[in-house]
This record gives sequence, C-alpha cells and structure tokens, in this order.
Amino acid sequence: MTVKFVPCPFNGCTSQRVKSSGRWGWFVSCACGAVGPSADSREGAIEAWNRRFEPRQMSLELGV
Repeated sequence: MTVKFVPCPFNGCTSQRVKSSGRWGWFVSCACGAVGPSADSREGAIEAWNRRFEPRQMSLELGV
C-alpha cells in the first residue's frame, strides 16, 4: 500500500517517513527535520500529518 503525504510546509518535500518513538507513539518526520504530531498508531500519525493546521500569511494594513 502506497501512503500519500501532504507536502512538508517548510520545504515542499513529499518523502516523509513514519517513525515510532516508543514512549511517545508514532510520528511523521521529514528530511528537513520537521516533525508532525504524535499519535497512538502509524495510521493516526499519517492522518495527523495530512490534516495539520496550515497557517496563513496575514497582510499588514497600515492606516496611514
């Protein structure tokens, strides 16, 4: 089964790995060092990575 990952928010890479930390559960990590939220299962870690919050760039409005 091929797992589809949402691209990394920092470098756009799609070659993430799912890892187990033992104590903290499963998480997705990217080659750039970004780490997703931990979960109780491998599938849960992938789902958490793929549905993470994407911050939006806020525009600066100057009242000049």
